[in-house]
Amino acid sequence: IHRIYLELVDFGVHVADNKTVYKKILVRNIGSTPAPYRIDYKGEHPIGITPLSAMVPPNSSIPVEVIYK
Repeated sequence: IHRIYLELVDFGVHVADNKTVYKKILVRNIGSTPAPYRIDYKGEHPIGITPLSAMVPPNSSIPVEVIYK
């Protein structure tokens, strides 16, 4: 079993001023073996995520950029 934790991304309240908002989150693996993750966003908001998938080493984390356009 892999234990992966994702943070909630809160962009707050934004007025439609054509700004792009960037947030960085960490995908954490608290397990003792490498764990794959994949994000499948199917929401209605224009959000980009990089990287969409990766292998997270044991007891570590990797940064993920979330972009609200």
